[in-house]
Amino acid sequence: MFSKNIPFAGIISGKEEEDAVLKVIRNKWTVEGSETELLQNELCDFFGTKFACCVNSGSSANLLALAALQLSKDSIMLGSACAFPASINPAIHLGLKLCLVDYDLNTLNISLDQVEEALNKYNISVMLIANTLGSCIDLDRLISLKNKYGFKLILDNCEAIGTKYNNQSICTYGDIATISTYPSHQLAGLGNGGAVLTSNEDIYKYILSAKSWGKQNARIGESYTKFTTSIDNIPYDENYTYTTIGYNMRTSDACSAYTRCQLKRLQEFINIRQRNYLYLQNKLSIANIPLYYMSYPVQSKPAFFGFPIVLRQEGLRDKLVEHLEDNGVRCRLFFSGLLTIHPAYKNIPYLGAREFPVATKLMKDALFIGVWPGLTIEDMEYTAQTIKDFFSDKSNQSSPT
Repeated sequence: MFSKNIPFAGIISGKEEEDAVLKVIRNKWTVEGSETELLQNELCDFFGTKFACCVNSGSSANLLALAALQLSKDSIMLGSACAFPASINPAIHLGLKLCLVDYDLNTLNISLDQVEEALNKYNISVMLIANTLGSCIDLDRLISLKNKYGFKLILDNCEAIGTKYNNQSICTYGDIATISTYPSHQLAGLGNGGAVLTSNEDIYKYILSAKSWGKQNARIGESYTKFTTSIDNIPYDENYTYTTIGYNMRTSDACSAYTRCQLKRLQEFINIRQRNYLYLQNKLSIANIPLYYMSYPVQSKPAFFGFPIVLRQEGLRDKLVEHLEDNGVRCRLFFSGLLTIHPAYKNIPYLGAREFPVATKLMKDALFIGVWPGLTIEDMEYTAQTIKDFFSDKSNQSSPT
């Protein structure tokens, strides 16, 4: 029986969040309303974009972002085979062609060398790239490639809410950025939520329509009927006039109210995540624990999502997971690992690399642990010591398999 419980993730909330949610319930309108409008404005202020559109999840945000570009079916989207499904599925759902490349073992982000090779070989229309575990890619190089080759860029920042590059939010880079307010992320919603961020008005208007069944003018809040347009000369209401083949991806006002309270504390949460991450990295590196430590651009200031443990020696991952869990340190595997070998994706056609050694390595030999703001320095010390104890046990130092 373990002596401590170090959760992988959690939320920190209090009376302000409770009161905000109760206020929405008492207003008798829980779908998008005034709280969602206010949150969208506050997200723009925080991240530095002109527009923000709240949706029900980061996965929906990615799908809407790609749909908003209105690309033809022969268009190619570049992504990574080492991805969470929400970064790849939008291209499959929309019937676009996929080009997949590997990750970089040092940065744990997409390999820009392979990206450049793909750009020279294929006519890439758009890239949907996730910034992993709160770190970020070399955006100077990526934007330089964008300017040279002219592709559209969607940055999936669901794990990197609050990360900065050259002292500005990474959500201001590229054409569109997405975030998720799933509870394990830096900014929590009430069980779900997300947003699409852009400074392009046409993209914003498309997303507003597409997330609300395709309405010409999806009004927020309690609705009314007004003859503001006509269909085949029949007077009609824009709120029931459909100009886009859309979805229902709206959020709730209770979620928005909760997230507004969390947004006030976001920088505090980020600071604690940075402290916990750097403490762990320092303790483990000083002890010469044989890991690949995630590197990131010097121009960046990551808002860490989790701490990756990428083992240099093969064949230890399962033992380490068992050791951590037995000692109360909760952990997760490295997302999907190599997505192309999962049952749902084995028959999905794609261009690009046929082998993905880094994704394979991460699937076999990587995991990550929490650094969320509910964890103290004492928790980090216990976690570090638990990892060091594993590596000091000679029975765990078997020959690589």
